[in-house]
Amino acid sequence: MNKTQQQYMNKYLDSLSSVEHERIKVITVEYFCNSKKEADELAQLVLDGKKTATCSMKYWYDNCDEIKPQVGNIMVITDFEGIPICITQTTSVEIKRYCDVDEDFAYHEGEGDRTLSYWQKAHWQFFSEECQQQGIKPSKEMLLYLERFKVVYPSDAVTSK
Repeated sequence: MNKTQQQYMNKYLDSLSSVEHERIKVITVEYFCNSKKEADELAQLVLDGKKTATCSMKYWYDNCDEIKPQVGNIMVITDFEGIPICITQTTSVEIKRYCDVDEDFAYHEGEGDRTLSYWQKAHWQFFSEECQQQGIKPSKEMLLYLERFKVVYPSDAVTSK
């Protein structure tokens, strides 16, 4: 976490009661996807209230020393350059096979036309690239963490609009 991100997080933490503050176990700083265009677009979808879910391959957490998604986790969402956009809190987590992701989850991911068809096409491409980087083969049976979240703290830019 850089200085700007830490200051932003501290503003949020200062707004909490001591009980709320104590409940926080994990804080991460992340942007969505792997390109500037997508990261910035997806952050905007969160601000617009259209993106309230995200997913990731279980493989990453099992093999790449990543912190597993859990209800209550806090995430500082940034743009691609690392500028804080908002803070979210994970409200639910489930593990499903890629082929079992449903229309409702696709809709709440908020991307494209929000259909399952769009979700499958975009995520197959994304996960295929990620699998290639990990030296594994993508499969419709691959396990995903499906996370739902809510915005708990907006950026100063959002509150001043």
